[in-house]
Amino acid sequence: MSKVNTKLTALIAPLSLAAGLAITTSAYAGDAEYLSDSQGENVVNSYEECWEVSYGLPTCGEELYTISGSGLFDFDKATLRPEGRTRIARLGTDLDNVSYDSVDVTGHTDPIGSDAYNQDLSQRRADSVRTELVQEGVPSGRINAQGVGETQLKVTPQDCAGARNRAALIEGYQPNRRVDVSVYGVTTK
Repeated sequence: MSKVNTKLTALIAPLSLAAGLAITTSAYAGDAEYLSDSQGENVVNSYEECWEVSYGLPTCGEELYTISGSGLFDFDKATLRPEGRTRIARLGTDLDNVSYDSVDVTGHTDPIGSDAYNQDLSQRRADSVRTELVQEGVPSGRINAQGVGETQLKVTPQDCAGARNRAALIEGYQPNRRVDVSVYGVTTK
């Protein structure tokens, strides 16, 4: 077992033993390694994302958590919806059960509107999630919040080219209205 796998197993093993699972790693798509249980099934976090082994830290894809789509923000808003607050509270609970060095919160928008407006809106969304995380007990000094506007679209204008009206376009772009939360230096308490 590699040094990375040993570290990750040390973090996850207490939970896996309690659940009756034996954690191993398996390789898929390129150089990525994903955690799997003794039956070969991928281990997922509470957001149904696979756990990737990367640089000695558990991550899900590029980010530890992506909090997105319906339930987080309404179109052109930075106020968390009740479902979004619930998801952030769950993340706060998860973070309370581990030690970590820092948390990056990155806000995103869809491409409707000017670049400057979307940059501001994405920053307000990141700040909204940051505020909620602080209310959930995450130390404010460990959180960096930044907006990236419409620079990292999941759904592009080409993907929505067939939208018949503005309402359909807004609905199609929903996955872009998200916040990515990266947690660094995760260890057991």
